[in-house]
Amino acid sequence: MKVNWSKDYQREFVCPHCKTKGLNLNGNSTNKNRRLFRCPQCRKVTSNKIKLKFPNARTGINWNRDYKIGEFVCPNSDCNSRDIRLHNQPHGKQRFRCNVCGTETFDFIKITPKNLSQYAHKRPIKPFSFQDNQWDIRAIKPPANEQEQILIANFETVERGWFRKLVKHYIYHLCQLDKSISTLTHHLSNLRIFSQYLAKKKIYGINLIDRSLILDFLTWDKTGISGTRARLSTLRNFFEIGNIKNWFVVDPHLIRDDDFPKSKVSNPDPLPDSVREQIESIKPLKDYRSSTLKSIFIL
Repeated sequence: MKVNWSKDYQREFVCPHCKTKGLNLNGNSTNKNRRLFRCPQCRKVTSNKIKLKFPNARTGINWNRDYKIGEFVCPNSDCNSRDIRLHNQPHGKQRFRCNVCGTETFDFIKITPKNLSQYAHKRPIKPFSFQDNQWDIRAIKPPANEQEQILIANFETVERGWFRKLVKHYIYHLCQLDKSISTLTHHLSNLRIFSQYLAKKKIYGINLIDRSLILDFLTWDKTGISGTRARLSTLRNFFEIGNIKNWFVVDPHLIRDDDFPKSKVSNPDPLPDSVREQIESIKPLKDYRSSTLKSIFIL
């Protein structure tokens, strides 16, 4: 990540020697990749390659109050979803969980070009070209809010060229419908996973996708109930839109309502059936029950 120090640095760093806040820029070292800082108090010089502390870097954040879903990107390169939820906070470190693929991480996640940064919104908008494998969504639809100031839709990891082209048509269609960024990343992530299955099975065309293939994909995809529902919902919408837009022709009943896993309903009876059978098999209880019934009839 390239930083314009003279423009972006606001003297946030703390001296690692005397703990004084407000290190001044002091040029570059002989290694031009290192930025030097001088402490205004002890006058010692340090570089940005060591661990520089931020005041209240951890304890100063109220995650429950300040964090908004969509600000972080899943570190899983096969997912890239922004549906990242607070999970728990052991040992003072906030844990996050991706609601799409289930990947968990902490708040000290390594920053990559795919993750948000305070400098991301300053990047110029990349002109849109359908042939590119990385789209700047801002060139297609204006951001709805500050959280949507940048999003690169990455198609490079979508397997199979023929399928990648169809996925591009689908994502572009969603952009034209002004769908939110979280919706775009959600659908793109699910289609990316499906493309991995297509590559594994060596599927070379949309005409080879049939009902049995979908059922086999559900067995292959090791995910939970919510993940399976997400995959099926995206695929069904993808196939329906593709048929309507004449991108391809597939069986409209590839995915059925019965394919969606049902939520487990807890047993309203607190006693398991096996325990109840054991209780009813006890002879004294049987005699007591029969005698009780006789007394009721006599009355």
